[in-house]
Amino acid sequence: MSARIILVDPLLAAKAPAAKPKENSAPADQTWMAASGGLLFLLLLVGVVAKLQLDKLAKKLKMEEFKNRELQKKYKLAVDTITKMEKNPDLVHSREFNLDYLRMRMADETFHFAIVNQIKVKVKDKISLALRPTNETRGVGRQVEERFDVEYETGEGA
Repeated sequence: MSARIILVDPLLAAKAPAAKPKENSAPADQTWMAASGGLLFLLLLVGVVAKLQLDKLAKKLKMEEFKNRELQKKYKLAVDTITKMEKNPDLVHSREFNLDYLRMRMADETFHFAIVNQIKVKVKDKISLALRPTNETRGVGRQVEERFDVEYETGEGA
């Protein structure tokens, strides 16, 4: 057996030089940190503004609910008062009561609308009947003088 000696060139045997760290990585990291911090600040700001708006809307909602409850109480009281007045036999035949009652009821939109429409229909029927020509009134106008009753059903009876 023969021994062999291997010679290695010293340049190849030397360690490879270590890579130098990039000097630009620090500013890039700072940019990302600043952007993340800015987004966090914006997120917190949007959260605070949203909370303030939500509180404001909740306060408005509570106020509207309170107003609604108060109006319902007033409406119920008015309906109870009208019902008592309608059923009181001493007041039903009083002329002053009837006029006051009619004024009060005409202020109610539903009642006013029903009565006015009923009057319109009855007047239209009377006028259309008067305007139809008959043999003796052809070509001559005719005066209409009619009286009619107006009725309003409260919906309580059948």
